[in-house]
Amino acid sequence: MKSTNFTVLDADPRNLGITARYVSSFPPFDKYEFSEMMKALFHQIDRQTHLVMTKDREVVGYLGWSRTTDKNAKEWTEDRAGLKWIDSGDAIAITVMCADNPKDLLALIKKAKTIEPGQNVYWKRFFEDQKKPVARSVIKRSTDASS
Repeated sequence: MKSTNFTVLDADPRNLGITARYVSSFPPFDKYEFSEMMKALFHQIDRQTHLVMTKDREVVGYLGWSRTTDKNAKEWTEDRAGLKWIDSGDAIAITVMCADNPKDLLALIKKAKTIEPGQNVYWKRFFEDQKKPVARSVIKRSTDASS
Protein backbone atom coordinates (compact mmCIF):
# COMPACT_ATOMS: atom_id res chain seq x y z
CA MET A 1 0.00 0.00 0.00
CA LYS A 2 1.28 3.44 -0.91
CA SER A 3 2.02 5.96 1.84
CA THR A 4 -0.05 9.16 1.37
CA ASN A 5 1.25 12.51 2.63
CA PHE A 6 0.06 16.10 2.45
CA THR A 7 2.64 18.86 2.31
CA VAL A 8 2.64 22.65 2.29
CA LEU A 9 5.69 23.57 0.24
CA ASP A 10 8.29 26.15 1.18
CA ALA A 11 8.40 29.28 -0.99
CA ASP A 12 11.23 28.12 -3.21
CA PRO A 13 11.71 28.45 -7.00
CA ARG A 14 12.21 24.69 -7.39
CA ASN A 15 8.88 24.00 -5.64
CA LEU A 16 7.16 26.48 -7.94
CA GLY A 17 8.62 24.66 -10.95
CA ILE A 18 7.58 21.21 -9.71
CA THR A 19 4.07 22.47 -8.99
CA ALA A 20 3.73 24.24 -12.35
CA ARG A 21 4.88 21.14 -14.21
CA TYR A 22 2.36 18.95 -12.38
CA VAL A 23 -0.64 21.31 -12.59
CA SER A 24 -0.04 22.16 -16.27
CA SER A 25 -0.62 18.52 -17.22
CA PHE A 26 -4.34 18.78 -16.32
CA PRO A 27 -7.22 20.45 -18.16
CA PRO A 28 -8.19 23.25 -17.99
CA PHE A 29 -4.80 24.41 -16.64
CA ASP A 30 -2.95 23.05 -19.68
CA LYS A 31 -4.69 25.77 -21.74
CA TYR A 32 -4.08 28.72 -19.38
CA GLU A 33 -1.67 31.50 -20.25
CA PHE A 34 1.75 31.01 -18.67
CA SER A 35 1.80 34.27 -16.69
CA GLU A 36 -1.72 33.82 -15.32
CA MET A 37 -0.98 30.32 -14.04
CA MET A 38 2.46 31.15 -12.66
CA LYS A 39 1.11 34.16 -10.73
CA ALA A 40 -1.59 32.03 -9.12
CA LEU A 41 0.83 29.24 -8.17
CA PHE A 42 3.48 31.70 -6.95
CA HIS A 43 1.00 33.42 -4.61
CA GLN A 44 -0.37 30.12 -3.31
CA ILE A 45 3.09 28.78 -2.53
CA ASP A 46 4.34 32.11 -1.16
CA ARG A 47 1.28 32.53 1.10
CA GLN A 48 1.20 28.86 2.12
CA THR A 49 -2.35 28.45 0.79
CA HIS A 50 -1.89 25.15 -0.98
CA LEU A 51 -1.44 21.44 -0.45
CA VAL A 52 0.50 18.85 -2.36
CA MET A 53 -0.57 15.23 -2.06
CA THR A 54 2.13 12.61 -2.54
CA LYS A 55 2.06 8.85 -2.58
CA ASP A 56 5.42 7.21 -2.07
CA ARG A 57 7.11 10.59 -2.73
CA GLU A 58 5.40 11.04 -6.10
CA VAL A 59 3.11 14.06 -6.58
CA VAL A 60 -0.45 12.85 -7.19
CA GLY A 61 -2.52 15.94 -6.34
CA TYR A 62 -2.49 19.70 -5.83
CA LEU A 63 -4.96 22.09 -4.25
CA GLY A 64 -4.46 25.87 -4.06
CA TRP A 65 -6.76 28.52 -2.65
CA SER A 66 -7.27 32.20 -1.89
CA ARG A 67 -8.48 33.61 1.41
CA THR A 68 -11.50 35.83 0.90
CA THR A 69 -14.90 36.67 2.36
CA ASP A 70 -17.96 34.49 2.25
CA LYS A 71 -19.75 37.19 0.24
CA ASN A 72 -16.96 37.53 -2.34
CA ALA A 73 -16.61 33.76 -2.72
CA LYS A 74 -20.35 33.34 -3.34
CA GLU A 75 -20.33 36.14 -5.92
CA TRP A 76 -17.23 34.64 -7.57
CA THR A 77 -18.81 31.19 -7.89
CA GLU A 78 -21.87 32.83 -9.46
CA ASP A 79 -19.68 34.85 -11.90
CA ARG A 80 -20.93 38.14 -10.40
CA ALA A 81 -17.52 39.33 -9.12
CA GLY A 82 -13.82 38.74 -9.45
CA LEU A 83 -12.08 36.91 -6.64
CA LYS A 84 -10.38 39.21 -4.11
CA TRP A 85 -7.63 38.14 -1.70
CA ILE A 86 -8.64 39.16 1.85
CA ASP A 87 -6.27 37.98 4.61
CA SER A 88 -8.86 38.25 7.37
CA GLY A 89 -11.63 36.67 5.29
CA ASP A 90 -14.06 34.07 6.57
CA ALA A 91 -13.86 31.76 3.53
CA ILE A 92 -11.46 30.15 1.12
CA ALA A 93 -11.92 29.87 -2.63
CA ILE A 94 -10.18 26.96 -4.30
CA THR A 95 -8.75 28.15 -7.61
CA VAL A 96 -6.49 25.24 -8.56
CA MET A 97 -7.44 21.62 -7.90
CA CYS A 98 -6.19 18.53 -9.71
CA ALA A 99 -5.25 14.95 -8.95
CA ASP A 100 -4.19 11.83 -10.79
CA ASN A 101 -7.18 10.06 -9.24
CA PRO A 102 -10.34 12.22 -9.00
CA LYS A 103 -11.25 10.37 -5.78
CA ASP A 104 -8.28 12.11 -4.11
CA LEU A 105 -9.83 15.56 -4.59
CA LEU A 106 -12.13 15.12 -1.58
CA ALA A 107 -9.16 14.13 0.60
CA LEU A 108 -7.36 17.31 -0.49
CA ILE A 109 -10.40 19.46 0.37
CA LYS A 110 -10.80 17.79 3.77
CA LYS A 111 -7.12 18.35 4.57
CA ALA A 112 -7.35 22.02 3.50
CA LYS A 113 -10.23 22.46 5.95
CA THR A 114 -7.87 21.38 8.76
CA ILE A 115 -5.39 24.07 7.70
CA GLU A 116 -8.12 26.71 7.45
CA PRO A 117 -10.47 25.60 10.26
CA GLY A 118 -13.91 27.15 10.48
CA GLN A 119 -13.78 28.54 6.95
CA ASN A 120 -16.41 27.92 4.31
CA VAL A 121 -14.87 26.46 1.15
CA TYR A 122 -15.94 27.42 -2.39
CA TRP A 123 -14.84 26.28 -5.83
CA LYS A 124 -16.00 26.03 -9.42
CA ARG A 125 -15.94 22.84 -11.41
CA PHE A 126 -14.95 23.36 -15.03
CA PHE A 127 -15.70 20.93 -17.82
CA GLU A 128 -13.69 20.24 -20.97
CA ASP A 129 -16.73 20.48 -23.25
CA GLN A 130 -17.12 24.25 -22.63
CA LYS A 131 -20.23 23.67 -20.50
CA LYS A 132 -20.86 26.41 -17.91
CA PRO A 133 -18.82 26.00 -14.67
CA VAL A 134 -20.72 24.58 -11.70
CA ALA A 135 -20.38 26.22 -8.27
CA ARG A 136 -19.57 23.98 -5.30
CA SER A 137 -19.11 24.66 -1.59
CA VAL A 138 -18.58 23.12 1.82
CA ILE A 139 -20.26 25.32 4.41
CA LYS A 140 -19.32 25.13 8.09
CA ARG A 141 -22.02 23.94 10.43
CA SER A 142 -23.13 26.31 13.16
CA THR A 143 -23.04 25.03 16.72
CA ASP A 144 -25.59 27.68 17.69
CA ALA A 145 -29.08 26.10 17.77
CA SER A 146 -30.68 29.45 16.85
CA SER A 147 -28.89 29.58 13.48
